[in-house]
Amino acid sequence: MGLSYIASMFSHGSSVNANMYEALKLFALGTLMELGRRFCKWAFERFKIRYSISAQFNQGDPAYEWLLNYLTQEKVWNHSQEFIVSAASSQLQCGINLDSGMSAEYIPKYDTPHLFQWKGYWAEIQKMESFNGAGVSHSAHQRPSGGSVLLTMYTRNINALSSLVEEAHFRYLEGRRPHVIVHSIDFHHSASWNVVKRKNRRPLESIVLSEGSLAKIVQDVADFLQTEEWYIQAGIPYRRGYLLYGPPGTGKTSTIYALAGEFGLEIYSLSLSSESVDDNTLHRAVSALPKHSILLLEDIDCAFPSRDHEEFDDVYAWTTHRQKTKTGVTMSGLLNVLDGVGCEDGKLFFATTNYIDRLDPALIRPGRVDMRLEYKLATKSQTFSLFSRFYSRHPGSALVSVAPPISSYPTPPESPVPSHPATPPPSADRDGLAVTFTSLVPEEEFTTAELQGYLLSYRNNPKGAVWHIQEWVKAERIERERRRRALDHARVGTKAATGDRPSKVR
Repeated sequence: MGLSYIASMFSHGSSVNANMYEALKLFALGTLMELGRRFCKWAFERFKIRYSISAQFNQGDPAYEWLLNYLTQEKVWNHSQEFIVSAASSQLQCGINLDSGMSAEYIPKYDTPHLFQWKGYWAEIQKMESFNGAGVSHSAHQRPSGGSVLLTMYTRNINALSSLVEEAHFRYLEGRRPHVIVHSIDFHHSASWNVVKRKNRRPLESIVLSEGSLAKIVQDVADFLQTEEWYIQAGIPYRRGYLLYGPPGTGKTSTIYALAGEFGLEIYSLSLSSESVDDNTLHRAVSALPKHSILLLEDIDCAFPSRDHEEFDDVYAWTTHRQKTKTGVTMSGLLNVLDGVGCEDGKLFFATTNYIDRLDPALIRPGRVDMRLEYKLATKSQTFSLFSRFYSRHPGSALVSVAPPISSYPTPPESPVPSHPATPPPSADRDGLAVTFTSLVPEEEFTTAELQGYLLSYRNNPKGAVWHIQEWVKAERIERERRRRALDHARVGTKAATGDRPSKVR
């Protein structure tokens, strides 16, 4: 009975049969179209894999800088249509070079793909999304903000990609010779080394230190860079730590920049006093350092102030100072990246401080800090060298590389500051002026930065610099005494406001 019922439906429902037939045709057509779409996608993916090579370059990695610097030199960005315009600065930019003397830089947006040809190969570069998935706006002072770029070369030859990267690396090394490259982190955008600045190299000869100090550290760095195999064979971690300490303005940071320029090293500068830095951020940043680079931590005492230094003579004063130097980095986290499991081999660690006695002994023990170099206020020898080199290009001057012995300087007057400035001999050459100038500057009372600032006021007048030096010394002493009294008054006011707190900070 069931079969007869179905047969009756087909015999008496011609309209139903037609609808079912049309539905079956549509189903078959849709199935064929979906199969065709999937086949085309499959074939396209196989074609793409077969005839192109892709490489991802992550921001913060040195290869990222090589590639973008190379593409800038090759003028790949010149065909861009959307730009960010910013005032010219020392920061490395991946823009177009319209004129070497222009006051603005034209940085292209990297949202759209850029197609270019390299040695017969077609290639394409495009910005990728950020690592954390969050959209980050472009900044005129950053490369493609958001993490990385994707390079696609339409060839099956992997050697083409390798050749492009090696040439980019060579061009990068050649282009940085006149400069020192300084990397830092903009924590508002990411935790990678995403800010790159370019500074002119500073000759070692321009660094005026106490006798033998500069030669000692230069030789130590040279030995370290040349003895990697020895470190490996001896089973000693291949890293080196330096602590430069002394009053501000004595040349600590200048020494590091001069060493970086002399040996072609790049500087990675990190401030531990930033609230955005914690142990994880520090570990990721240090892990990304390439071999033979400098990790610079300036004013390291500011991140971990001592609890028993005489400056903090009560709990309130120490707490106030500690609140001004908030940091998420712990001492154990810092020690871990210096010589723990998080430490990277092949790096040179430089730290600077104005107060070595504020540092924890565990931070500066051998193995973490291998060499300490003390910077003092300017000696007679340093003063002579500074004056001589400052006016080395002055007409009529003769180059001098060694300062006379201390006994050869004229004996200063008995009074600290004579009422009338000394008059240099009218016919004195630069060497004679240097001797006179040195004799009138008190030893170990001023920094080389202070003396250099004074000499800048007379950069074309060495005789004027000698003529007015005693007036300057007197004025500086008066200003120092004024600042000292103001500081004492402020401390007395702080103690009066906080009440009697006789207990020392322990």
